[in-house]
Amino acid sequence: MIRKISILFIIILLSIIPICIQDTISLEAPHIEGTKTISPTRVLKEQKITVTIKLTGEGDITLAPIDVVLILDKSGSMRGDKIIDAKEAAKSFLDYTFDVDKVSLVTFSNDPKINFDLQFMNSANEDLLKVEIDDIIASGSTNIYDAIVTANEILTDSPRAGVPLVEILLTDGAHNYPSFLSDSDFESLADQTKNKGIIIYTIGLGEDVNEKRLELIANTTGGKYYFAPNSEDLGDIFEDIASFLNIAGTNIVVSETIPSYLSYNGDASKNPDETITNNGITLKWNIGTLSIGREWNVTYTAQTKEAVESSDLVSQTRIDYIKTDSASTTINLEPGLIYNDIALTYLAAEHERVTQGDINEITTTVESQGSVQRTFDLEIRYDSTLINSQSLTLNPGQTKNVTYSWNTSSAEVGRYTITATIDPDQQIWEQDRTDNTATTEVEISSASQYPFIPIFIAVLILLTVPIVAAAMYSRPRGGPPRCEECKEFLFYDKRTRRWYCQRCRRYVL
Repeated sequence: MIRKISILFIIILLSIIPICIQDTISLEAPHIEGTKTISPTRVLKEQKITVTIKLTGEGDITLAPIDVVLILDKSGSMRGDKIIDAKEAAKSFLDYTFDVDKVSLVTFSNDPKINFDLQFMNSANEDLLKVEIDDIIASGSTNIYDAIVTANEILTDSPRAGVPLVEILLTDGAHNYPSFLSDSDFESLADQTKNKGIIIYTIGLGEDVNEKRLELIANTTGGKYYFAPNSEDLGDIFEDIASFLNIAGTNIVVSETIPSYLSYNGDASKNPDETITNNGITLKWNIGTLSIGREWNVTYTAQTKEAVESSDLVSQTRIDYIKTDSASTTINLEPGLIYNDIALTYLAAEHERVTQGDINEITTTVESQGSVQRTFDLEIRYDSTLINSQSLTLNPGQTKNVTYSWNTSSAEVGRYTITATIDPDQQIWEQDRTDNTATTEVEISSASQYPFIPIFIAVLILLTVPIVAAAMYSRPRGGPPRCEECKEFLFYDKRTRRWYCQRCRRYVL
């Protein structure tokens, strides 16, 4: 009577608290919590990484409704103490239900029979159902398969939104009617049941049961398998199952995206559905229902194509489920796996040689070749002296050009190595940091190293200008004329100021 006692205790406790006390007692609503671990947290290229995802049902016991079908074996092998103890255990289970719950009864031997339709468990219906349980008579063969099919139809005929669907199957033997079925037949049925959002708890009574098959049904649908050596153990088992009917969430689906820089090894501890996407591979597990206090987990491994690390910057795990109040909920579970690769792909100075005091433009190009946005520092130095430092933020695939105007006034005359470095404090983990630094050379000369040159140029200009001007003034304007006889150009004789033909050897004008 765990559920009834818990709620009754809470009601009594609240009723005796004095009104003047302002502190209140609040119940934690049923919900799903998830954790994800990645080991190791940093892995180099072409190594293996292990990922574990765990879900737990959390919250306090509440009056959240459930729909339950009791599936009881009434085959001939159940005669005697077995059927008597099974009846008592089933009736005691009803003491754990409330008016908001619905319960149905299906018995089976050769064929399944609906002894009691799905009804609310008010006092009148509970009494009627107990009478139906008392009237069960054991005889016939064992048809487990059709009994489950019948129970599934009852629960899915007119389901209540957000209400967990549960079946409790009790048998003392293996399926043998109308024909023997394989494990794959029951595996397929269990998958169909899980996809309908139904969870099955199975109970194997005595040594003649097929435990492997009952475990398969329970584990596939998210329930639990119980083995009862003797029928006297059934009461405790039904009580334990009742404690798990405080559901934390239903329709639970876990989706895990394995990015393209990882290679899934195909070794998940629970088989997922696989979908190939542009971003990699998505694994999906349809869990169904999880009770308060219960746990579900899965582990898989992957091979790295890049050096990766665990990071809270991304979430590659999504949990979708329905709460007991019918609200759809999504959890984006961290951490995820990322890889970092920032690179300094270009560095150049505008001038390789400058005079002290000149402005020299230093240009860099930085790229982000990793999977996430990263923020880091860019430093530029001449030898060991810092000339610029600034913070950059780059998205995946982004390239940024950065130009800094370097005033060389404070630099001594000489030849320097200009070094640009990104992430100088190594805050970002990378396997290869060789492309985080680039260098170039710049020579700085003194402005007064050759002071006579400008004076020499000025004197030269002063001496040359008059000479050129005089020559231009003394020379007749226009080009030289031609000789009328031989048509050769004439030579101007400055002494006589006359034109002379050197070929004809005579003055013309």
